This record gives sequence, C-alpha cells and structure tokens, in this order.
Amino acid sequence: MSEFQPDIWRLQAKSDIRGLIEALKHPSPAVRRRAAAALRALGASSAIPALQAALVKEQITDVRTAFILTLDALFQQEIEEDSDSPTDQYNRVVRLIAQLNSRQPERIIYAARRLGELKEKIAAEALVLVFHNTDLPGRVRLAAAEALLALESAPIEVALLGALRSADWRVRRNAAAVLGQLSADWAVEPLRAALSDSTELVRRTAQAALKRIGTPEALIALASAEPPSLNPVLFLPAPEAPPSPPETPASPPAPAAPLSPLEADAPADEEDTQPTSTVG
Repeated sequence: MSEFQPDIWRLQAKSDIRGLIEALKHPSPAVRRRAAAALRALGASSAIPALQAALVKEQITDVRTAFILTLDALFQQEIEEDSDSPTDQYNRVVRLIAQLNSRQPERIIYAARRLGELKEKIAAEALVLVFHNTDLPGRVRLAAAEALLALESAPIEVALLGALRSADWRVRRNAAAVLGQLSADWAVEPLRAALSDSTELVRRTAQAALKRIGTPEALIALASAEPPSLNPVLFLPAPEAPPSPPETPASPPAPAAPLSPLEADAPADEEDTQPTSTVG
C-alpha cells in the first residue's frame, strides 16, 4: 500500500499552514521540499519555528537548501517592532534564529550579535550549530562564539575565548596555546589582539598559535604584527668569569753571605799558580 501523499498545491491554495507544517515531517524529501516552498509563497512567518526545527534534523542537501531559502525569505518580510511584550520579544528571537540560516555571512553575524544582546537561551542550540559549521567563514563562527559567551551557554572550545580575556596572564597564555593546538580558525581575530598583550609570553604564544592555524587570515595577522622582542628572561647573557685574584709580589732575593778574608784575597779565576818545572 502506497504511503499517503499530501496535496501540497491544495494545502497552499487553502492557506493551510498547519497542514504544510505537518508535511515538513513527511518521509518523502520531495514532499518536504515542496511544503517549504509553499510556506515561502504564503509568507507564513508563523511556520518559522517549525522550519527551524525541521532544518536541524534534515539530512538531504536540496531539502535543507529549500528550508534555508524559505527561512531567509520569511525573515526578510518580517518587520521588527519596538515592543517590550513577551510575545514580541519571542517573535524577535525566533526571527533572529531563522536569520542564522541565511546564506549571507553579514546577516548571520548581525543575528548572532543581536541574540547575544537579547540573552535568550533558546537561541543557544542554533548558535552552537553555527559555531560548529566549518563551512562558514571564521568571522561568522566568532560572532556565534561571542553570542554563546553572552548567553553563558558556551561549549568548552568557546569558553577559551573568554579565557583569552582573563585578567591572569597565565590563563590568557594557556587559552592561546590550546586555541593553537585546536587550529581554531574562528579565533584569528582574538589571537591577533593577543599579539599586543602586555605580557611577553602571551604575545609569543599567540604568535605560535596563529602560525599553527595557518589560514590566510592567520598569516595576514602574523605579517601585520611587529616581531616580538627577545624575552629578557629566556635570553640571559652568559655569566662572566670571576676576576683573577691579584698576584702576590715576589719576595726579594736573600742577601749574599759575606766573604771570609781569605776568600776576599783570592784571585777571581781559580787557576793553577804552581810554577811549571823545566827540563835541564
């Protein structure tokens, strides 16, 4: 028996938003894709939460694309209202979460920053997805990390960003080292800032981290930074040899013993003074 196929065109013609939302869960990828397109055509902003939930679970690339396009279009048509009512606040958060699925990096960055300012923890899951999406530019993932810190919902890797701003230079140095070990390309800008840290070891560790990350952005950051000066603690001059002790002056020679009277009258050369005999 064939599976029931909802009539998407009929649902769209009747503006049956609930029926189209149910179709987003249908086993057929084609049905899910067409349901998203119908919601987009109807401008059904009330379907944004359902589309967001469906996008998280969707595995088929072209269906994900349809969901993203629909969310992007629905967000564009929404006009934010300045209201403090809980309903309007919730709607703003939902729209911003939908914008995280935009294909325009600047819009994702804007949404992430606004969500961080609003401090609505319901956005944490969507922000974590953005942060872990390695297909996004590093600056986009950094914006998501900043928002997660503001929401106090940061995963361990993101918590390193907060550690990089610690008042303790040891914590800053360790955070830079771990970010380098993780090849955290999203952290290039914070590490670039750490190249101007007041502590020499932090600057050197940030330099090593950027070198290890090795992306074009990281190499540009390294090239634009002044080379760090040698660490006076690590590069001490060789110790000088102790000075030699002063030489002790030589003792004067002992005076010669005085000569006896006989020795004084003796000739200088000890020659034989006996007369030689002659032969007669």
